[in-house]
Amino acid sequence: MRAEIYEDLWEVEAETFQTLPPDAGHSAYPYVPLAASGAAQMVSLRTVVLENQWTRITVCPDLGGAIVAWHDLRTGEAILTAPKRLASTSGGVRGATVAAGLQWRTWPDERRLMTGRVDFRIHADEDEAGAVSLFLHEVLAGVPAHWTACLTLEPDSAALRVEFRLQNLSLLALRLDSGFSLAGAEWDANLCSWLAPGTGGLGVVPQRGAMYADDAGLRRRGDAQPWLAPGAVEAWSCLLVPYSGFAASPEERPQVVVGEAGVMMASQAGLSFQTAKAYEAGRLLLGTADGQTHTAPLAWQPGPPVVFRTEQLPGQPTAARIDAAGQTGWLNWPVTPGPTSVSPSGAMAALAEPAEGSEEAAWHAAITSGQPLPDVTNPLLRPLADLETARRALAEGNDEAAATACQWCLARTHDQVTAWWLHAIAQRRLGRAEEDESLAHAMVLDPMDLRLRAESFLRQPVAESKEPLPFLRPLAANADAAVGVVGDYIALRGTMDAARLVDELIRHRDLPMLRYLRAWSYLKFTRMEAEAMTDLRAAAALPLDPPFPWRPLEKQIIRDLAERFPDDAALQSWRRLVLD
Repeated sequence: MRAEIYEDLWEVEAETFQTLPPDAGHSAYPYVPLAASGAAQMVSLRTVVLENQWTRITVCPDLGGAIVAWHDLRTGEAILTAPKRLASTSGGVRGATVAAGLQWRTWPDERRLMTGRVDFRIHADEDEAGAVSLFLHEVLAGVPAHWTACLTLEPDSAALRVEFRLQNLSLLALRLDSGFSLAGAEWDANLCSWLAPGTGGLGVVPQRGAMYADDAGLRRRGDAQPWLAPGAVEAWSCLLVPYSGFAASPEERPQVVVGEAGVMMASQAGLSFQTAKAYEAGRLLLGTADGQTHTAPLAWQPGPPVVFRTEQLPGQPTAARIDAAGQTGWLNWPVTPGPTSVSPSGAMAALAEPAEGSEEAAWHAAITSGQPLPDVTNPLLRPLADLETARRALAEGNDEAAATACQWCLARTHDQVTAWWLHAIAQRRLGRAEEDESLAHAMVLDPMDLRLRAESFLRQPVAESKEPLPFLRPLAANADAAVGVVGDYIALRGTMDAARLVDELIRHRDLPMLRYLRAWSYLKFTRMEAEAMTDLRAAAALPLDPPFPWRPLEKQIIRDLAERFPDDAALQSWRRLVLD
């Protein structure tokens, strides 16, 4: 039976939010603060369901991409149950929030779109026995970073594979971490949590990169190493393995261990096993208190747990191991405890808080003040120096030098999506877009990066139709990302590129900030004053709605326009949101 993926609607009663006036000093900025309204109404939220014969998982892109329900079809039990009412609580960066299901997190602050919509795309392999995948993507408002998650369900496994990619889009270190949280979950040292006490829960098997548990959830690094390196891409992956149908009381002191094969529970009452997929030629090795090792064949099929009571075993168990599929140690008990946190990085601390007179301090000054780039020896900074050289070359119109700098950067670190994107821009400007494969390479690394969608659009001939193009709908749907991408092209002196993007984006949804960015670009780099005034009048007719300016260029544009047009009441309202 192949895995399936499909969209659905979740009809649920939800407590509504009251939106408060914009406040540039509030942690919600560049969005508006929220407060619980005390009222509730029925809402329809988009969901995506991943399902095979063993499990059914429901993800809600309209609720920050949370996993809101998980049904274990091996036993008919629910690991996670979608709430009948979405209750709002005070707190969080926006003043009010909703905690439901398994939420993707970026620390130290809560994501501003934890209760909002994230971009998503579904994929199903053409192979009859292929997997299904759900891609989630969010540009972090107020933080120069974005993340992409790929959730994959194989046709023959109850486990869900998570691949997460967090990218620092700035050239300075960010205090930023990633992972996930689950309301009410308490993760033990084996990264397991009983969600239905004594009967079932969820286990985590790290595959790429370790995971560390704390009171906030499971994190990639934790407080011991809170910094994400400049321009860095932090990728991690894990398996989420459900278990259900167990029967354990606290008095039995159950210990749960999890692996790719499934789950093993050991207690004073005996041993229980539940597999995530079928293994025909398995083997159980059992160590007992008398020092003996016993071996037994084990044909393992997904279903309710296989239970061996202590009185059925050849002795009191002290250790157990399961071998299957020609590999040893699919499951091992007991587990040797690993480190509880990542080791601090001196090199990262030097980048984040550079000492006076150091090359890291010179780098910080060059990036923040536009000073000439220093010669750097720090291996973390060398590819970034190439990247910044490429940016500056594009802004100066030296496209050949930009392409060369990108190639140097990619020779040092091939997974730098920003370098591939800048290289694609340079090649297009040089008239070499047809033979250039930069975008294809970048799409392999992060198919959800909205900058790549914008550049793909700019490589196409100008469409004669005035109808909105579906191709740019994901970018238009994320207003803050749309403003950021247009600003990126303006910063690279791509005025006409930005103008063309704005033309298409406002067909989907007209935004004041898009108009202001284009008007400023026209006034600064062209003689198109009439077109700039048209944009200013259009922006003035629109309400003062998010996204609000938070990136340095956006703030500078609002300051410049407000100073040039002091009688424009709308511009002066926007100017009051720029505090520095």
